[in-house]
Formats: sequence, C-alpha cells, structure tokens
Amino acid sequence: MLSPDQFARVKALFDQLCDLPADEQRAALGRLQEDGEVLAELHLLLDKTMANVDHTVQPMLKVLAALAETPCTGDVLGAWTLHEEIGQGGMGKVFLARRSDGQFDQLAAIKLLSGRPSAIEQRYLARERQILASLTHPNIARLYDGGSTPQGQPYLVMEYVQGLQIHRYCDQHGLSLAARLRLIIDVCAAVVYAHQQLIVHCDLKPGNILVTSDGRPVLLDFGVSRLVDVADWGGSTDDAVLNTNTALTGAAYTPRFASPEQKARGQVGTASDIYSLGLVLTEILDLEWPDDQRPPLQRLPTELAAIIERATRQQVADRYGSVAEFAADLRRYLAHEVVLARPATAFYIARKWLRRNWSWSAAAVGVLALVATFSLQMREQRDNAIRAERTSRAVKDYMVSVFQGADPEMSGQRDLPVSALLDAGRERLQGALKDDPRSRTELSSILGTVYQSIGKRDQALKLFDEAIEQARGQSWHPLLAEALHKKAYSLYDMGEFKQALAPAREALELRERYAGESAERVDSMRLLGSILGYSGETEEALKILSQALELATRLRGAESLEAGHVHLDLARYFGDGGGRADLVLEHSELAAKLFAQHLGARHFRVTDALEMRVLGLAQSNQAVAAVPLARELVAQRTALYGDISHPRCYALHMLGSILRRAGRQMEAVPVFQDCLDIHEQLDGPESVASLVPMLGLGLAYESAGAHESALKVFERQLAIHGQQTLTTDITPAGLRLHVAHNERLLGNLDRAQAAMKLVLAEYQADAATPPEDWIDAQLELAALSRQLGDIAAAQAAIDAITPAQLADDPTSSGRTLAERGRIALAREEHEQARLLFKQAQAQLVSARGEHDPEVWLIDVDYAEWLAQAGGKPEQARELAVAIANKVKLAIDPAGRWADRLRKLGASV
Repeated sequence: MLSPDQFARVKALFDQLCDLPADEQRAALGRLQEDGEVLAELHLLLDKTMANVDHTVQPMLKVLAALAETPCTGDVLGAWTLHEEIGQGGMGKVFLARRSDGQFDQLAAIKLLSGRPSAIEQRYLARERQILASLTHPNIARLYDGGSTPQGQPYLVMEYVQGLQIHRYCDQHGLSLAARLRLIIDVCAAVVYAHQQLIVHCDLKPGNILVTSDGRPVLLDFGVSRLVDVADWGGSTDDAVLNTNTALTGAAYTPRFASPEQKARGQVGTASDIYSLGLVLTEILDLEWPDDQRPPLQRLPTELAAIIERATRQQVADRYGSVAEFAADLRRYLAHEVVLARPATAFYIARKWLRRNWSWSAAAVGVLALVATFSLQMREQRDNAIRAERTSRAVKDYMVSVFQGADPEMSGQRDLPVSALLDAGRERLQGALKDDPRSRTELSSILGTVYQSIGKRDQALKLFDEAIEQARGQSWHPLLAEALHKKAYSLYDMGEFKQALAPAREALELRERYAGESAERVDSMRLLGSILGYSGETEEALKILSQALELATRLRGAESLEAGHVHLDLARYFGDGGGRADLVLEHSELAAKLFAQHLGARHFRVTDALEMRVLGLAQSNQAVAAVPLARELVAQRTALYGDISHPRCYALHMLGSILRRAGRQMEAVPVFQDCLDIHEQLDGPESVASLVPMLGLGLAYESAGAHESALKVFERQLAIHGQQTLTTDITPAGLRLHVAHNERLLGNLDRAQAAMKLVLAEYQADAATPPEDWIDAQLELAALSRQLGDIAAAQAAIDAITPAQLADDPTSSGRTLAERGRIALAREEHEQARLLFKQAQAQLVSARGEHDPEVWLIDVDYAEWLAQAGGKPEQARELAVAIANKVKLAIDPAGRWADRLRKLGASV
C-alpha cells in the first residue's frame, strides 16, 4: 500500500509523463530517482493508459487519417484532375480523370492502389511502370503515367476505355459461337504480345476485358496485379486475394478465374494466364459452374470442349505450351482443321479432312490420286501441327527459364538486367532442340526479335544469322525469307543502310517467288523501299514503295491498315529527300487517318504520322504553324514511352529543329540540351548518337550569336571523334568548319585560319565530299579573307563557286549572293551590294523562310553600312529597331548579334 506522500508523488509524475510519446516516456522513466514502489505504480498506470489509448483511440485515428489522405473527386494528381469514381475493388478505387496541365485534352482512368509502399517498393513500382508503359498493342489499355499522392498512396494513370465487359457484349449483341471465339483470339494476341515482353497478367477475367463499340476487345489492368504483388502492401480483399510471397509466386487475383498454382501460392508464369483464358472462354460461352469445380463442358462441341479442357488442366505441364498455341487451336477449330487438344486418330484426321474437302470427295475423281493426296495432306498437316507444338513448347520453356532466372533464390542475385535473364534462358536451350533443326531455326528468329526489342542488336544479328544459315542449308524458303527480313530491319534500325540492302533484296525475292501476293511481300517491299531511300537510291525506292501501295490496296483495300503503313513510308521517303513537302503532308495525313481508324487515336503509329506532318510543315516553310504540333508530338511520345526514352528524344530533336526554323533559337537551346541529356543517359556521353542533338545545340547557339557557347559544343564533338572511329554524317571536317566560323565571328582570326586550312585539306583529299559542304567551305573562306582585308582573295573564293553548282540549291545560292553583297560593300559598290542583298533575301526566304537568321543578318549588314559609310544613321537605327523586334526570340541577349543591334541604337 502506498503512503499518502508516495501516492502524491505518483500522481505528480503521471501528470508529467502521460502525454509523452511511448519512447520519450521510457527515456524519462529511466532518468527518475524514485523508490521502487513509486516507480512500479507509475509503470503500471502508464502501461494501462497506453493500452486503453491503443484499443480505443488509435483505430479511430487511423480511420480519420485514411479519410483525410484518400484523394476524392476534384483533387489533382500530377497532370490529372479526378472527375468521378467509376470503380472500386480489392486493389483500390478507380476514378475518371481529365488531363489538366494544359498540354492537350485527354481522359484517363486513374487507379489508386491500396496501402503505402516503402521507399524500396516505390522504386520497384517506378521501374515496373516503365516496363508496362512500353506495352503498345491495339488490344491492351495503355499505362500513361503513375506516381504517389502527397500522402504516399501509389496511383496508376491508364487509358480510359469505353465499352462493355466481354461476356455482356457477347450477350447484348447476340454473337455467334464463331464471333465469340474470334474475340477470344484477339484477346490472346494481346496476351502473347505481353508475354513476349516478359510480362504476365495474373488476373485475366471478363471484368478486365472490355469490348468497344466497334468490336475491339481491350485488356485492362495489364500487369497491375504483378505490381501489387511485388510491392506487398495491404488493402481490402473483397474481390481479390493478395499473395505475399516472392515476385514470381503470386499476385492479386480473382479466385473464380485463378489458376491452381495461384491459389496454392506457387510458381506463377505464362501458364497461369492460359488457365484463366480458358475459364474466360467458358464464361462468354454461357457455361456457369460453381466455384472450385470444373465447368460443364459436355454442352460444347467435342473439339471445343477438348481445347478448354486442355487449357484448364490442373498441372502446368499438361496445358498448352503457350497462349499462341491455345489461340492456334481455336483457329484450327474455326477452320475445321485438326486440333492439337484431341488425340490424332486416323479416323479423326480423315473426318476433318473430308469436312474441309467435301466437294473433292463428292466428285470422286481419280480415286488413286485422291488417296495419295489424302495421305500426304494428313501427314503434312499433322507434321505441321506437331512442329508448331514443339516450337511453342520450346518458347514456353525459354520463358519459364527467364522467369526462374529472375528468382533471387534460384539465380543467387537480385535485380538482374533483362539481357542477363534472356542470356541465361537462351543458354538452357542450346542443346534442347539439337535434334529438331527446324524448330531451333524458328526459335533463333523469334529470340533475335526479342533481343532486338531490348536494344541488344549484336546478339539479335547473331541469332538471325544462325537462322539464315540453317534455313538456307535446308531450303526452308519461308523461314529463310523471314530471318533475312528481320536481319535487314535490324540493320536498317541501326542506320546501317548499305549493309541492310542485300538481306532486304533477298527476302523480297524469296517472298515474290514463294509467298505470292501476300502481306509478307508488302512488308518486304516497304522495308527495301525505305532502305533504298535512306541509301540515296531514290528512284528505285519510290518505284518499290509505289508498288507496295498498289499491292496493299489490291490485297486489303485503300482504307486498310497495310495501306496506312505504306503511306507512312512514303511520307518518310518524301520527307528525307524527296523534295515534295506537299506529298509528305498528303501521305502523313492519310496514314494518321488509317492508323486512328484501325488502331485507335492514341496508338504510337498515329504519333509517327504526326511526326511526318510536322516535318512536312517545316519543309513547306510553315515552321511557325508546326511549333504547336511539334510540342504535341513531344507530349504524346512522353506519354507513350516515358521521359527517358529514344522516341521522346527524337521528338525533342524535331521540336528544337522546328524552333530554329521558326526563328526561336534561344527556345531551342534547352530543348536540344534535354535531348542530349537523354542520349547521354541511354547511350553514354561519348556515343555517336549524342553527336546529333549536340550538333543541333551548337547550331542553335551559333544562330543566336552565342558563339563562345557554340564553339565549346563543336570542340566537344571533335574530341569525341578523336577518341574513336565513328561512322556518321557529322564529319570532323564539317565540325572544324563550324569552329572556324565561330572563331572568326569572335575575332580570333588566326585560329579561324588554322581551322580553315585543315578543312580545305580534308575536302581536297576526299573526292566524295558533298558539293554543298565544299560550297560552305568556300563561303567561309571568302568571309574570312574579307574580314582579314584581303578582298581579292575573298572574290577568288566566291568566284570558285560555279553557277552549275548552285542551280539546284537555293540555300547555297542565297548565301553566295549575300557574301557577294558584303564584298561589294567592302569595295564601296553600294548600289551593287543593295541589289545583291535583295536577291539573296528572296532566295533564302524561298528556301528557308523569313525567320532564318541568314535573312535578317543581311539587313544588319546593310544597317551597319548605312550608319557608317552610307551617312544615314537615323535610317540605320530604324532598320535596327525593326530587326530587334523581329528577332527577340532568336538571339542571345549577351551574344554578338545583340551587340551589333545595340550599337545601331536598338534595344535588345
């Protein structure tokens, strides 16, 4: 029993400590110098108080915090404003949202995922979002963006799809059995595409498959369940079960459509999606069954029941080897062919053959020939089916080995790069198909495409070469054509156009001989035509691309997707050097229309067509009109591919170039710098790819009069050339010419002379120097000589440029006239200079547009003459003010052009 003094002491100490956090309470108790009974009573009171608070207050605080933190209608997340809640489930809420950053109008579905992940899990989510954002398929809802709320709740921004769930669409439209199967086949195509990108859905169900008004099925939440699984944080489970094992042993799923291995929390892979697809098929065929029981397949045709039964077997190894194989069996069923799901008895094969060829049987013409043909076709069909199954099984084994390689417990490592996983899986297959060369050939071609898609081009080319060698040796002509086509495309994608020509030509020859008038032949014609165009073989390129358009139109129609692809190729052809901006615009608009019609308005091909439209506007001297479209191009590429990606980088480079053409040089500088930063992150700071945006940056500085900054950029490019042997159009001689130009304008004439000597020596030693490069060198030599006071040498340099060399080059012609005008001014031939300047401006405006710096710099030269030799300073000031108002966005306020205008009395 405590004494009154002890009780009073306990009460006083309790009042001091009860409001402190638990850790501070413990620290304070440890510092107390009290007798044991006081301390024991104080400990007891504090423990009971905290327990009561935890029991009654803490749950309420958690609920209030959750209510305060959960975003709701009207809230802004990043670039998006939430409009209304359109769904709710175990993984979180879904809102309809509209883009609100002013870049462009767009609707999206935003899913707020339950719970708050740790910092490590947030980084994993960001990496997975980047992978999922790369999924570009007409039957997959795109992942646009993602992030976390200010309170740390993750969210995903996905394409908003308006449509009906697949089973309801089938019922409301009264679809036939064949139409329902074709819908599932389209869904399978999307799942196959994702599996090729090493992504498994893990939650395929009718609710995640919407069908749009035009009959296109679209998969939702692709890969999101995998994200939740890896993050491993809680949430409600009213319609989904969260598995908390490793990244490969489960995910959020719906029990009714989940595979046995998901429910058992076992190894999950592509076979789980096959199982779920089988159950989705039973759902749209109106087969109802109790949970955890087999559906009543006896109501279905025997072969279709066999297909579903095989897809939904309990053991992974007993199912189809891949989703592609499952879809192929459905196609066989629709075509009345032998399906792999049924035993291949002689009676069954014969019945199917007779079903397809009943007219031949009824005619009973040539009994012996009929028997021979019958036997041959049975054998060939069965061999093809077995071969297809074997190849699919090999691909499945490869995929399984890749996913196993990602398991830290099996590989012994964490965060293995994708390329390492692919290599490990490929090595396991080296001996697996040694007795089946055809399947191995097919697999080499498939894997080459996988390596190509992740940027491992050398490995891709090696695999294509293996497939080519084997197919050529066995005279497997279709396989040989496919492997040659893929190799040619890989080289084309690398910019190795000369090397790509031979395999592209051979692929087309084989397809002309063995594939007849087919889509494959169109593809090869498109590829060869594009390669020829970039190789300078413009006449043959245009001929082949025109033939490709004719064939695509004949095969599929003028409004077909195939025709759209050829229109895009033709737009690129005319944009690269065909000299017809009007045709660039015409073909790009046709391509955009057909892509939007067949693939949807947000497909990356629509964006590719937009790129060509921007180029066409620029080439037709409509750069100002092209600027907003170029910004839209950057925004769309960012939404499609993310901030750090080559496609966004290409769009930035185009925007920078358009801004330069529109006379907005200083706006172009940060755009080119952003593009350069991306290249350096993706390709390395010393890569050949970085030279392209670096050149754009240097030219923007140069045109803005920021010659010191320009000089640093061009010298850096020369240093990169000096460190390695590069194959590029950006040559050391061309870069030295820019160095000489900027040194001259900075007044460093000795350095400019030294650089010009090297340039002229290189051009004289190289017989393949392009005429326009040689003209540029002569013009710079003339300007340098004039600035040194040697007017005779300047005149000699300009006279070395012949009229024949300028006949088809209005830009060089205008620049030559301008330099002749400056030489005339130096000789005080004022009227001659005025006439030459007028002619030069007309040529340059026609070729480059009125905003080109060369146009208004002529006026600056003339204004300086008016102020000095012309004796008309007021007229010179008025002209300078007019120039300054026109070029404020074009020049660096601290650069040479601004200084010249200020000296003439203009404010810059």
